Parts: sequence; C-alpha cells; structure tokens
Amino acid sequence: MACKKFLEPFLPIPVLVRDENGPKGCPDAEDWEDTNAEPTADGCPPLFRAPMLKPDGERVGDTEPLPLHPQGGRLHWEYDRPQSIGRVRAFYGNTGMFIRALAYILANGPDGLRQTTEDAVLNANYIRKKLEDLYELPYKTASMHEVVFSDKRQRAKGPTTGDIAKRLIDYGFHPYTVSFPLIVHGALMIEPTESESREELDLFIDAMRAIAREAAENPELVKTAPHSTRVSRLDEVQAARKPILRWRPQP
Repeated sequence: MACKKFLEPFLPIPVLVRDENGPKGCPDAEDWEDTNAEPTADGCPPLFRAPMLKPDGERVGDTEPLPLHPQGGRLHWEYDRPQSIGRVRAFYGNTGMFIRALAYILANGPDGLRQTTEDAVLNANYIRKKLEDLYELPYKTASMHEVVFSDKRQRAKGPTTGDIAKRLIDYGFHPYTVSFPLIVHGALMIEPTESESREELDLFIDAMRAIAREAAENPELVKTAPHSTRVSRLDEVQAARKPILRWRPQP
C-alpha cells in the first residue's frame, strides 16, 4: 500500500483499520500486520493517527474515520450513513484537513514533528511568563500549547475579554479565542503556534501589555475598540438572533 511506504519512517504508529472481520478483511490489510493495526466494526479505510502519549505510554487522543468502504479493490465514499449528518454539499467533510495534516507530517518528519511540538509549547509558556504580571492566571498548572488568562483584573475597570480582543485588532493582531474554555470566566485563550517567531511573539506581548495599561488608565478606549477598522462595533446580539448569511443587492 502506497501510504505505508510514505509513513514507514514514522512507524510504529498505531493504525486503525476498520472492518467487521478484522484487519485481514480489508484490501492489502496484510501490509499492516506489523503496524499495530486495531480492528473495529464500520467500513474499511486505513486511518492513520499519531496520538499524544503520556510519559507512562497511556494514549490520550483519538480520531474519527473517513466514511469509506471497499468495493472492487478500491475505497469508495459511503453516503449511506444513518448515524452521520449525511452528505456535506459540495465538500467531503474535512478531507482537505486530513490531506494537509498528512502533508505536514511528511514535510516535517519524525524529528521535525517533535521539534514543532516543543516549539509550540515553548511559545505558549514564553507568552505566559511575559504577561502573567498583568493578566490573571486562573490555573497555575503547567501550560502546554496554549495559555489561558482571565479578564478579572481588567474587568474591575470595565473592559472585558471581548473588548481586549477587539483592541488587539487596532494593533494589527487577530484576536485570541474569547470566553473559552467556559470553566474560566472571561477567558483569554492564546495559542501561539510553532511557526511564530520570537520577534512576532514580542510584538504580540508588547500589544497585550499596552492594552493592559490602557484598560487601567483609559478603559473607555478599550471598551469602544476597534478604532482602526472601516466598521467598528457591530450589534452582536442582533447578529446572533437574526443572522444575515448571504449578501443581497440593495434595491
């Protein structure tokens, strides 16, 4: 099987071969006998997964299969899926993401994947260390690829996480994830990826520190942001209750 040849440098990676009769019921399944194949019931695509492992080897991640089934020696898309949401018009679900993920894996290789993972963790902890004196850190446990602050200190003066995110736009940054996870009230979830440079991280940190000062000294400036965009504050309540999902020409 062609996929096995490309993934050989990464083996042993647990490979999930889904078939009612076990791995050998799938075409070329014998190719996977040395890759820790795990038979389950439902279709028959080979599905690769590189799970996160705890230090003791316990698996902490999983993924869902593509709706494929074997027919005539080839894999075909299976549309009759009573337990699914059905066909996604004009698209095949998130297949494109699987292709991008595989391309990323092949481009980086085993050592590169480890390095990019470590870089993402390093970036998140770097931002955490640089901002924890100005933004509330609700949990003191170690950060992995993301760091979650809360707006507790800024909210005391008026600005909330949503206001801070909108103010970031004025500094040229895409806002972080707002109000998530839900277990943190007023959450600011910042996820710097492995591709961000030290220079870019420092610019982001400078912007967040400047906004923290603004929230303390001139909270109205933050509460009315953004100021540099063509459209400023939108009616978010109206947008949620009566969304306009397509453009219509003016009469």
